[in-house]
Amino acid sequence: MVKFNSEFKLKLVLKYLSGIGSTSLNHEYGIKGSATLLSWVQMYQKYGFKGLIVKNSKQSYSYMYKLKVLNWMKLHKS
Repeated sequence: MVKFNSEFKLKLVLKYLSGIGSTSLNHEYGIKGSATLLSWVQMYQKYGFKGLIVKNSKQSYSYMYKLKVLNWMKLHKS
């Protein structure tokens, strides 16, 4: 999955809002998903530039925490 930076997204959103169609922008910039640009436009309209920022907050857990969770699941039959 290709991640696009916020500046790139903003550039395309502004082009779309100026009247250029999403299909032609998708072809011109090599965006495969047809709904990708439209979802960026929605996020921009709802939240502004902050809605286009890529969030890299993937949580990581230690192996001890994972073992505790598995043991809890085993005890509680979840």
